[in-house]
Amino acid sequence: MKPAISGAPHHSPIIIAGEDALTYDSIRDFMMGRKKSVSIRGETVKEYMNKINKNPIEFTDNHFDEQGKVGVSVQQSQSSYEGIRSAVAWIYKMARTPMPETMQSHLSVFIAGKQRTGLKEKENLGLSLSEEKKTLGREAFELIVKTLFVSEQKEHIFTHLFFVLDWVLMKRAENCVNCKVNHISFVDDALVFQFAKSKGHQKGEQHIGPWHVYSNPFKPWMCPVLALSRYIFSFPDTLKGDMPLFEGGSQYSRYQKNFAAILEKLKPELKIMGYQEGDIGTHSCRKGVATFIASGCTVSPPIATLCIRAGWVLGGMKDKYIFHENAGDQYVGRCVSLLDQLSKEFAVSTPYFDFSELSDYDRNEMKKKLNKFVKSRIPNSDIIRNQTWNIAMNCFACVCYHYKYLSETLHPQRTFRASSIFRDIPKEFFDHVRVTHPWNMTKDSPSLTGVPPHVLCLA
Repeated sequence: MKPAISGAPHHSPIIIAGEDALTYDSIRDFMMGRKKSVSIRGETVKEYMNKINKNPIEFTDNHFDEQGKVGVSVQQSQSSYEGIRSAVAWIYKMARTPMPETMQSHLSVFIAGKQRTGLKEKENLGLSLSEEKKTLGREAFELIVKTLFVSEQKEHIFTHLFFVLDWVLMKRAENCVNCKVNHISFVDDALVFQFAKSKGHQKGEQHIGPWHVYSNPFKPWMCPVLALSRYIFSFPDTLKGDMPLFEGGSQYSRYQKNFAAILEKLKPELKIMGYQEGDIGTHSCRKGVATFIASGCTVSPPIATLCIRAGWVLGGMKDKYIFHENAGDQYVGRCVSLLDQLSKEFAVSTPYFDFSELSDYDRNEMKKKLNKFVKSRIPNSDIIRNQTWNIAMNCFACVCYHYKYLSETLHPQRTFRASSIFRDIPKEFFDHVRVTHPWNMTKDSPSLTGVPPHVLCLA
């Protein structure tokens, strides 16, 4: 749409100026006409309808369905009306035409009134008072992620990694879609991600990262490093060039479809946990991890660090003077990996190869042998950037550390089991892969980050 600039008229598809221009009455009538149908117990509907109508209403058998419920038209959610107002405001903004002040004020009053009457309607009809998706709790998260991990479907390798990253990064699903391989690195004991923008920082101001993601050696089915390992070794072309982590034009739709299918499969288990159909969506993960971090322990990370990682605007002077620092995000990174804050094991490292007990000569030879083996198993390994190669090597260490669990757990037909990186791994690599803690580190151990002082007191 072309805006009105230098005397040239705008090209809005809707008349917003002059005669027959869009009016508040038109928008109000449109909003009033938007209804949604729900099925409610007949007696509840009858009682409510008789309350708001002077003439008593009687239902016939034709009004009831097989479950004894009646179809009723109720008003849309508050967010639906807000969305309509935002769409109208966008038209005026893009056309560079001021929106009439009377229209703005009348719409505000109307939407506030719809919110009040909507809540009353929900209360009388026994509908859910919350319009949003439910927060995904830790128990439900672990159920979904473990189901995806052991699934025999090739497509679930992608879905598993996407779901885990959606949780540990605390980002909107769109951020995961736009993630680039060149914006990921392995620094010390953490995967480090960078993003150009977030919902609250559209231009990338103070929000490019880094965002730290840590391994969880105790729960391999939800370990972010192992999830990434399975994905890149099942689809090794991901490691080449300046590629998106999830290549393709409709990766969000792909994830939504797979996520909906797994929720349908787990409906009985989720119902026991208190989730009804429609309660969980892709945004539930982001809400759930933020809630978990904020309330998981009395020594949880500072709220400012949580907001910065999630991309929420702090507002006012706080956005100018509270800046992102690595230590706070590293602490958050360990927490979102579901490491136990009340255990000394919170300080565990990511799996790595430790050759420190060997002589200098044997140590160098073993590193060369390890590097040669991985290169022989990854196509076009010579064109992979050093930063990306470092990720691949750390991911291979994670695979070796969890090899027994993967062999016993993954479906025999799973794509990852057939990958070249998973077959015929020399025993000597298994003998040298391990995790460490601050109190038993060696010269080959990665620097351990994100460990709060109380964990060392526990140790």
